[in-house]
Amino acid sequence: MLAAAAALGLALQAAAGPAPRATRYLVTFETTACGGGMGRASVDAAWIERIVEAGCAGPGGEPLMQVLVRAPGQQHYSAHVVTAAEARRIMDQVQAWSEARRRVLEQGGSIVLDRP
Repeated sequence: MLAAAAALGLALQAAAGPAPRATRYLVTFETTACGGGMGRASVDAAWIERIVEAGCAGPGGEPLMQVLVRAPGQQHYSAHVVTAAEARRIMDQVQAWSEARRRVLEQGGSIVLDRP
């Protein structure tokens, strides 16, 4: 039984795709399903491809957005549904990460971010 649980854990890790390297920046956000369920997700900032309309409304009637994520080597997106406000917060984090990375490339040194 223990071997089966270990094998399942390895299979889930393999299905999740490559793990982010320690130097990557993870963006953590709250997800909201079209039906009203909520959760959390963390993704590598470099893997976020785009944010688009989800085509449904949240519990309060506001339109929801999809965060489309694609890990290196993957042929398809993973989609996470979020509120418009959460989508803006995600984009702010990605922008801050991108600007900090650019500064490091220009000046050398370490990346230091203050998370919003």
